[in-house]
Amino acid sequence: MPPPAFFVASGFSQYLGAAIAIGLFVTAPSFAVAWARIAVAALVLLAWRRPWRLWMRGRTEGRKSDGGRAERRTTEGRTTEGRTPDGGRNAGRGASGRGLSGRSVWLVVLFGLALGGLNIAFYLAIARIHLGTAVSLEYLGPVLVAAVGGRGWAGRVAVGLALTGVGAIGGLGLDLSAPGTIAGAAFAIGAGAFWAAYVVLGRRVATSLAGMDALALAMTVAALAYAPVALPAALPLFGWDTLAAVIGVAVLSSAVPYAVDQLAFARIPAATFALLTALLPATSLAVGLVVLFQVPSLAEVLGLVLVSIAVWLASTPRFTPPRRPAD
Repeated sequence: MPPPAFFVASGFSQYLGAAIAIGLFVTAPSFAVAWARIAVAALVLLAWRRPWRLWMRGRTEGRKSDGGRAERRTTEGRTTEGRTPDGGRNAGRGASGRGLSGRSVWLVVLFGLALGGLNIAFYLAIARIHLGTAVSLEYLGPVLVAAVGGRGWAGRVAVGLALTGVGAIGGLGLDLSAPGTIAGAAFAIGAGAFWAAYVVLGRRVATSLAGMDALALAMTVAALAYAPVALPAALPLFGWDTLAAVIGVAVLSSAVPYAVDQLAFARIPAATFALLTALLPATSLAVGLVVLFQVPSLAEVLGLVLVSIAVWLASTPRFTPPRRPAD
């Protein structure tokens, strides 16, 4: 599957879930809805992936590594010491599918905090400003990652086109006199900062650990970390009349898109991933047209064209940064 297809699938799932979530804001505050989505998604991923196997695998690998260092072998008149059966190349270093080490535990914790902050800040934003505007402001975070990590003229042009296109989709003018607009814009920009951290950390998680298992652990970290603030306000959401909607939001907006992200992280560099997220504001526009019957304006259509060109440039080999060689 080509990388842009990951983002189209992720975007449709995520914004269908967001449309359902907005209807829950009358039952609980937006930050509580965001936390409930995270908590339920964590339970779904824990049941599916059983990520505690990562910890057990890490302990097993640690014992094997210690045993390998204790061995001495004589080869061609020289003694080789301190090597694991693979020659020591993977000792102490995370690889895809390997267990948790002390350093990778902190990586998962930071990834979980970024993931939780992203969700909560975004829901605080869409409770105050339009979805498309919030997504456009939020995209400033990935644009920064793409600008820093991109290479060559194609990367710079793609970043500029994507930023311009997303601005056209979201609307360049915000009515700052409307109640909550300034706060909503601030929350959206804050979500963008968390999104940038999510992109950088998510790439490292996907390439150094078993991505799906680490995602389940990170989602659990997010649920536990933000529970003291959000859990009391989220209790009304777990009634029989709203529980099905909460589960739907969790699956559509967290479990599915973040799992898709892990598949993409393992295949493309962080800078390319960040730029291809320009498809998400465009996808939200398509969801609005198909689901909510919101006809796009001329500026929004122009934005779609610009984003499409940016994605095409980002997909060319000239933009893609070289992969970092293994240590």
